[in-house]
Amino acid sequence: MIFLLLAMVILALIAGVLAYLRGFQSGMSGRYPTVLSSSSTRDPDFVPVVTYHEVTAERLRDELDFLVRNGYETIDASTLVAWLSGEEPAMPRRPVLLTFDDGRRSLWSTAYPVLREYELRAMAFICPYFIGDEVVERTEDDRARYFARFVTWPQLREMEASGVMDVQSHSYEHHRVLVDGRILGFVGADALPRLIRWADHALAGFPRPPLGTPILPSEPRFGYRRRFHPDPERVRACQEYVAAHGGEEFFRRPEWRGELLRAAGLTGDELVLPGRYETLQEQRDAMVEDLAKAKKVLQERLDKPVEHLALPWDQGCTLAAVAAAEVGYRAIYMGYVENADLCRLGCDCLAIPRFNAGENHNRYVKCLPGRGRRSVGRILLSSALARLWGGRDG
Repeated sequence: MIFLLLAMVILALIAGVLAYLRGFQSGMSGRYPTVLSSSSTRDPDFVPVVTYHEVTAERLRDELDFLVRNGYETIDASTLVAWLSGEEPAMPRRPVLLTFDDGRRSLWSTAYPVLREYELRAMAFICPYFIGDEVVERTEDDRARYFARFVTWPQLREMEASGVMDVQSHSYEHHRVLVDGRILGFVGADALPRLIRWADHALAGFPRPPLGTPILPSEPRFGYRRRFHPDPERVRACQEYVAAHGGEEFFRRPEWRGELLRAAGLTGDELVLPGRYETLQEQRDAMVEDLAKAKKVLQERLDKPVEHLALPWDQGCTLAAVAAAEVGYRAIYMGYVENADLCRLGCDCLAIPRFNAGENHNRYVKCLPGRGRRSVGRILLSSALARLWGGRDG
């Protein structure tokens, strides 16, 4: 018994060391924000541009306390763009730009009052598609349950008028597109992944696609890959076959997958739907249409210029930057840019890097230079332990 316990302890230690080394390797390869190793923001050396999504009051106060205690001051987007363009705007000794993506309810209920309490300001990147005039109550309906997560137009107008939030564009609907015909599964038999629900074939998941709909790979609309249009007749054949053979009960058949593939006209191990890819012109036009619509709706609803864009999923391509500039955006905010996540003097205004505020063990705001900052070792160790014990690596 003693030997068994000793063996278990040794195995746990080995696993911990291996997990730590994996975390260290990830850090060295650029997975972790370079704020971990940055030493100064004097004069300023760089401007941290931070991305939040959902926030709690406790966490936000803790991080704002750290920023204020260490002399950080929030700046607005126009100041940042002027600095990047080589002008000499009035900049604090330690500037920081806080951004909030998507317009979740916590933007109104938490971020707005806490920022106002600290007399700080931020940017809110919004997708007009998800915003309504009234609060949506959560119900069992898929659409209501999702749209209940977002703020309203009256709330956005109040936050904008206060000077605390500068509301800008996050595209019109944050959607993804199908990118090839590989069949990953079928609706009704396989779990519908969160990312798949955003794909255009699923109408953003509202309503749920018909049973039997092939689940295909998707990527962000503003990424490099062009949209794939699967053969609509094959898709319809799958949906109609399932409907005609028992609906949900159809998937209890032992050979249902083979039947469904044959119904789609596929044979053997062939798991790829035929179809066509959009042209480069169609891709460009779709990007321009989405970005122009978002800009138009936001400007009309908020009665203000909208010149800043945060690309959904932090992913974009050269074509997206060209489309955004054509529509009239002055700046594009990304995630990592060529393994860089710190905004330094001279970086491209159409590819401004941001770093995610992080989650759980990896909370990066408190890694910025200052008293009480979190160390590299502490971040990597906590990440390793989280992986070791099955926790979520933020």
